[in-house]
Amino acid sequence: MKRKLMALGAVAALSLSLAACSGGGVGGGEEGKVADRFEQFFDGLIAGDGTAACDVMLVDAETPMKDDSATYELCTTTYDGMGDLFKDAMEEAGVEKIEVTKVEIKGDSAKVTAKGAGALGGEESLTMTKVDGEWYLGQDSFEG
Repeated sequence: MKRKLMALGAVAALSLSLAACSGGGVGGGEEGKVADRFEQFFDGLIAGDGTAACDVMLVDAETPMKDDSATYELCTTTYDGMGDLFKDAMEEAGVEKIEVTKVEIKGDSAKVTAKGAGALGGEESLTMTKVDGEWYLGQDSFEG
């Protein structure tokens, strides 16, 4: 449980530099599906919608957070209502939106690169994993 709390804290810290997403640089197909799920996560954070954000996260390498009730409840409770905090932090960093610029898929792993996602609005790459046909952000994406 301590690892899960630490990972959620890392997500919160990283998320303070994020804004609403736009998949402008990514086409359709499987890359578009990855970009859409990435956007769902960050749009949920910005809206203060813990359910939307946590529905796109993994607890471990293969378990969607929504399938682990204790962790899911902790996650949704943590992010519900935090939208204004994220919006204020993004405004201070001068970030207006995140633009997914590239998606690289290798099997069940995808590297998503987004402009505006890094600290102070820089570029950041996060890893997503495909589980049962859906793409999720793994907690290792946020662990440095």
